[in-house]
Amino acid sequence: MEFVEVTYFGQMLWLPSAPAYDWARAALARNRLERRTFAALAKYLDKRTDYIDIGGWIGALAFWAERYAKSVTIVEPDPVSYQILLEGARKNGSKAKIINAALSPEDRVTLRTHCAFGSSESSILIGDEGSVVVPTVKIRDLLGRDQAFLKIDIEGYEYFLGSELGAFDDARIKGVHLSLHPQILRRTLRGSVLKRNAEVAAKTWRMRNLSPRLRLSRIAYFNFAYHCLRRCLLRNEPSGRDLLFGGVSDLTGNIPRCSSVALPDN
Repeated sequence: MEFVEVTYFGQMLWLPSAPAYDWARAALARNRLERRTFAALAKYLDKRTDYIDIGGWIGALAFWAERYAKSVTIVEPDPVSYQILLEGARKNGSKAKIINAALSPEDRVTLRTHCAFGSSESSILIGDEGSVVVPTVKIRDLLGRDQAFLKIDIEGYEYFLGSELGAFDDARIKGVHLSLHPQILRRTLRGSVLKRNAEVAAKTWRMRNLSPRLRLSRIAYFNFAYHCLRRCLLRNEPSGRDLLFGGVSDLTGNIPRCSSVALPDN
């Protein structure tokens, strides 16, 4: 695969030049794509913090984060995206550890696509244009001895992590940037519109607490409640939402507890 230079958020990196990624390169070049995610990485990453990118796609975030983090681990189940990551790592001189697997409490899962593998929308939940069985990885297997910041973007499967949610109690986790996809969850459900919307809203609302350590601040709690009501319960097509879980500093600069921020839509 050919690669092309793209400058975004203060760095020049090599990204795949295939037409399928024209939209992503163009948005990145305008500093528009995932801008709040990049802001979170710049805030939470340092040379004492490992960055774990779960759902790495083509590496736009992970290779950029390598400048700030102590180390980078990329988890990507999509076979095409995985090959792009391997080639992209060589092109960018990256030392990132790249794992071809899916985050799941199961031993193996089936990854599906409704477009083509290599797109940003491959999902364990939906897709009828192709499928592949992939191995899985657990959060605690990804953690090292140092503190870590995690980005999780797994196209709706975040609602089905089950026992993996207990891993967020681990004190080594400094913060989590979690992308929610209620619109994908809704496509997996049956029943009336009201029944499906109510289930989506309820499951989305439960994601406000990843663990006793990771909770929403009061302001974010209110904003996220509004999102679950207005965007999930009362809309025919619920919109996505990002949640940023991380330390909240007091006036002395200490980090007494973990809280989070509900990020606006990108």
